[in-house]
Amino acid sequence: MKTISKSSYCGGLQCLKKLWLKTNCPDAEHISESAQNVFNKGHTVGNYAKKYFGEYIEVHIDFGNFNQSFPIAQEVTKSHIHQGTPVICEAAFGNQNTLCFVDILRVHSDGSVEIIEVKQSTGLKPQYLDDMAFQYYVITQCGYRVSKISLMYIDKTYVRRGEIEPQELFKIDDCTQEVLLRQNDIPEKIVEMLQYSAQKDEPEMEAGAHCYHPYTCAYLEYCRKVETTNEEKSKQNEAEEGIITFNKEAIRNFLSGIQYPLYFFDFETTCMEPLPPVDEASPYYPPIPFQYSLHIQKTKNDDIDTLEHREFLADEFSNQSVRALAEQLCRDIPKDAMVMAYNMTFEKGVIAWLANAFPDLEEHLLSIYENFIDLMKPFRSRYLQTPEMEGRYSLKLVLPALAPDLDYEELEVQNGEMAYNTFKTLPDLSPEERNEKRNDLLAYCKLDTYAMVRILRDLEDRCSE
Repeated sequence: MKTISKSSYCGGLQCLKKLWLKTNCPDAEHISESAQNVFNKGHTVGNYAKKYFGEYIEVHIDFGNFNQSFPIAQEVTKSHIHQGTPVICEAAFGNQNTLCFVDILRVHSDGSVEIIEVKQSTGLKPQYLDDMAFQYYVITQCGYRVSKISLMYIDKTYVRRGEIEPQELFKIDDCTQEVLLRQNDIPEKIVEMLQYSAQKDEPEMEAGAHCYHPYTCAYLEYCRKVETTNEEKSKQNEAEEGIITFNKEAIRNFLSGIQYPLYFFDFETTCMEPLPPVDEASPYYPPIPFQYSLHIQKTKNDDIDTLEHREFLADEFSNQSVRALAEQLCRDIPKDAMVMAYNMTFEKGVIAWLANAFPDLEEHLLSIYENFIDLMKPFRSRYLQTPEMEGRYSLKLVLPALAPDLDYEELEVQNGEMAYNTFKTLPDLSPEERNEKRNDLLAYCKLDTYAMVRILRDLEDRCSE
């Protein structure tokens, strides 16, 4: 590595081996779907942030042809600063062996510049100061006077009503003093990183807490290629011996609180969305529902394979689609009916928000809210544990332990994040593709509620023996 960028500098602060791997083993990098989603959301947030100060110009760069494109981007940036262009986005700077891009650069009449770093978080985190400190260092080394450097972040108290307004969505904090305190150490760290990345042999460094903080490393899987530990072997032996925890009395007490008809219920929602997709929502809260599944068991002895099933799936996010979901929910679940969910806190939180968003439906929705029972309780409380559950109690671990014939991996959509990502693509698909993806979503959510039906029956059968 002959040049340290902002991302490689921050990565080197987390772990120098990460920097070496990025230079020498780029194919070992594994960016998870969750990490990619975070990047994508950050890009979307950044596009809104660019509108905060009004008109702006954006410096473009071809990352597929970086070596030729970057010098051009530098010259474009330099030209706009010289012309006094008020707001420049993605401004490019490089000097000797460092380079960076600035999210938003404000150019003042006295020739000084102001750096604004945009984050999709709801406040300042320590690692952001290192990020900003590096930018300050590079730009000052290029000969510019930086009058101020600030962090622009999401205002979590913002409530959407109509179109998203960037001036209301974001907050800006002056971080200049904190950034200046970090300047003295940067030259030495840059030299260390350049020397470390130039090593021929792969450095030895064990995986540890640094692999996860401040971010989960994209090279973690590569670094964890080690022999099975004694603890893992012990767990494997226990699984083979069929060791199990079963508190029949506690489970019977849980089952005694169930009333019929019983409504097995599950939402699919947004996943940590910084930009509220509908009115009355705020950044990251609440999870906005676009789908639900409902199995209805009228009596305890019903044939569970012939239960009535109801469902809802929107076409896209809109105020109207959320309203339609809430209305159908009130038709599908009567007042005072007992509703079973797996981790009911989540479903109840969504219903509480719906009740607030639609006052005319509030009474019915809050009646549903008050009558939940949580199927997670027997597993969270360790009334029943098997080796396959690995000491945890998520539905994705409990189900294969109690109903191994049901398998999420056979589905095209296998978890909530995949469901949300699939749903977001629907408006852009052809009618045939959209129908196929809708069927995938319906199958996934339906399995979530049928899984609860099967788990409850398993508990009942165990207690009847």
